[in-house]
Amino acid sequence: MILQGVFLTMDNNYTKKRLREIVSVSIKHGFKNGIGDPKELRLVLEELGPTFVKIGQILSTRPDILPLEYIDEFQKLQDDVSPGDFHVMKKVVERELNGSIEDIFASFKEEPIASASLAEVYLAKLNTGEKVVVKVQRPFVREKMLSDIQILKKLAPFINFTATGEVVDMKEVIEELSSAAKKELDFMEEMENIIKFSENNKYVKFITSPKVYKEYCTDKVLVMEYISGIKIDNIHQLIKEGYDLHDIATKLTYNYFRQVFEDGFFHADPHPGNILIHDNTIGYIDFGLMGNLDLSLRKKLNQILEGAATKDISLMTKSILKIGIKRGPIDANRLYSDIEIMYNTYIDESIHDYDLPQILEEVMVVCKENSINMPHSITLLIKGMMTLIFINFS
Repeated sequence: MILQGVFLTMDNNYTKKRLREIVSVSIKHGFKNGIGDPKELRLVLEELGPTFVKIGQILSTRPDILPLEYIDEFQKLQDDVSPGDFHVMKKVVERELNGSIEDIFASFKEEPIASASLAEVYLAKLNTGEKVVVKVQRPFVREKMLSDIQILKKLAPFINFTATGEVVDMKEVIEELSSAAKKELDFMEEMENIIKFSENNKYVKFITSPKVYKEYCTDKVLVMEYISGIKIDNIHQLIKEGYDLHDIATKLTYNYFRQVFEDGFFHADPHPGNILIHDNTIGYIDFGLMGNLDLSLRKKLNQILEGAATKDISLMTKSILKIGIKRGPIDANRLYSDIEIMYNTYIDESIHDYDLPQILEEVMVVCKENSINMPHSITLLIKGMMTLIFINFS
C-alpha cells in the first residue's frame, strides 16, 4: 500500500494510532485511492472528531484553494460538542491566571453557555462586579490539532480528494491550514482583534463590541465583557420588542461596508449567533475570524465595483488581474469574454431577482478557470457578505 512508507517514519505512538484511524475512516468512506466525493469527505471529518471538524471549518473559508463543491460541504460542519469536565477546565483557568477561580472571580458558573471543539465559554463575575464571559481553550487541543496537521503534511503527497479531477496543491492547502489553526489557537490574537475593532467603531453609536480585560487574558483564556441581546435573525422577538427591521438592516449593511472600505478590517464571520441586538445597538461577538484589506487592495476592489456599475468590462478585467494571484499562463481575452458572459447574464435582471451567492460563486469560478486565485482577504469578504445576505429580515 502506498501509505506503508509513511508508517515507517512515525515513531510517536499517538501519531501511529491516529494515522491508522485516519486511513481506516477514509477507506470506509470510499477514499481508497485518495479520491472521494465532497459529502463523504465531510463525513470523514465528522467521524474523526472535533479537531478535524475545526480543520474542515477553517478550510470552508478558502474557496481560493479548494473546489467550491468541497467548500459547500465543509460549511455544513457543526462545531457543537459536549461540554468537558468542569474540574479539568477549571484547572486550565487557574494555571493560566496563576490563582484560584474563587479568588479571581466573585462567581463562576460551572455549566458553559457554549461548547465547541477548541474551547468552552462560561459566565462569570469579576470581584469588581463586572459580568464577563470566559473563553477557555480545551486542554491538549492545541497539541492534538497541530499533531493532526503534521500527519496531514505527511499524507499530502498521496492525497487527491477531488472527485471532479480539479488539480489541488495539497501542500499549499495544509500550509494555509497550519497558519490559520495557529491563529485560532492563540486567544491573544482574538483579544487584539476585539481591541482594534472597538477602536475603529468607538464613534459609531449603534455598534457595540465587548470590552476585554487584558489582565485576565492569555493565549488559552480570554475574559471579556458579557453582551446580552436578541440574535439578529430572531425576527419574532425583535418585532415584539418594537425594533424597526428595516432600520437594523440598513445600519448593519452601512457599518459592514464601512468596516470593509474605510477601516480595511472587518468581521469575517457575521452569522446570526455572532450579532446581537440590545438597546437599539448592534453588538458583534466572537472575533476569531477577521479580514484585512490594505489601502491598495481596497482601491482595486473599488475599481471592480466601478466597472460593474458603469458596464466597463475592461476595467473589471484589469482590476481582477491586479488583485488576483496568477497560477499559470493568463489569456486576457478569454478572461474578458468569461467576465462579459457572466455579467450579461445578470445585468438586465432586477436587483430583487439577483441570486447574489450564485453571482459571487461564479466570479470565483471564472477566476479559477482562468488560473487566477483571489487573495484570502477577498474570499473572507465574499464569505462575510454571503453570510449577511442569508440573514432573513423578511
